[in-house]
Amino acid sequence: MILKILKNNRSYNFILILVLICLLGFHAFLKPEIWHFFDEGNKMPLFSLLTHWIDTNVFITFLVPVVFIFLISLLLLLLNSTFLVIQDKTFLIPGIFVIILGGFVFLHTMHPVYFGTLFLLLSLNRIFSACTKDSGGLSCAFDAGFYIGVGSLFYFPLIFYFFVVWAGLFKIHGQLHGRYFVLSLIGTFLPWLMVFSYYFFTDAQSVFNHIIYQNFYASVSCRVTDIHYYIYIGFLLLLTIISGFSLLSQVNNQKAVTRKYYGILFWVLIVSIAIFILVPSVSDEIMVIMALPLSFLFANFMLSIRKELFGDIIFLVFFCLIVWIQIVA
Repeated sequence: MILKILKNNRSYNFILILVLICLLGFHAFLKPEIWHFFDEGNKMPLFSLLTHWIDTNVFITFLVPVVFIFLISLLLLLLNSTFLVIQDKTFLIPGIFVIILGGFVFLHTMHPVYFGTLFLLLSLNRIFSACTKDSGGLSCAFDAGFYIGVGSLFYFPLIFYFFVVWAGLFKIHGQLHGRYFVLSLIGTFLPWLMVFSYYFFTDAQSVFNHIIYQNFYASVSCRVTDIHYYIYIGFLLLLTIISGFSLLSQVNNQKAVTRKYYGILFWVLIVSIAIFILVPSVSDEIMVIMALPLSFLFANFMLSIRKELFGDIIFLVFFCLIVWIQIVA
């Protein structure tokens, strides 16, 4: 039933998405917690500035993720409506994104990854815009890098998604022109230069260096330790493999620009996996970013299923797993 509703493009789905977010975060509302993954002094500058006055309010730490998940869902919807990554205009993409996150109950709290994900989506929007003939490719390169730079001042590991900007521009143009490379580099480091200048002129550059060190090297314990999370991740992995083969079978029927979009989303997934393995400070919060390409991949698979009953069964299993985790968590 929910699958059939989300497949269409009716305006009442905005309310449904918001209801889903609240329902799947209800456990966090009943037992709110503040996730002190770093000490106050080790938070990235913009995130520290934003949370300085709200970090002790447990209700706001629940409300902020709700607002940001809804905003990210809207941006996913806008991204597909603008560029038609999936040819059908559907609410299934943001719906799947919300449901994926519903399985990770501990992430329904104040975390900089939500801010980083929002800016990553803005960056992807500019990279996708570079695929269109009437766009300003140079401005797209600068903007894409700039959003990565600003987002990384909330969530440090986002800086590594600069490689997605390069990969995207290379995939679009067949080569990485020097001007695109330089402008994207300037865009990325301009926000950092402004923040570093503040610490430099206040004679606190050692504090800034320590923040960066901690945000890269500080080990954060993984919270996916119970069997129900392993079962859920196993289901997501299986669905990823099936959806991937389904996408490959459609390649010959897709437009060249659509293949470029999926290629860029693939790089988001690859970079996410790489930094999860290689960067000590990255933990299971990376699932929020990984859910972006997975939402497109799963939605494409669901829409390609010819037998509606088969799609309903898969979606029902998906949803039941989330409910089960919400209960046992």
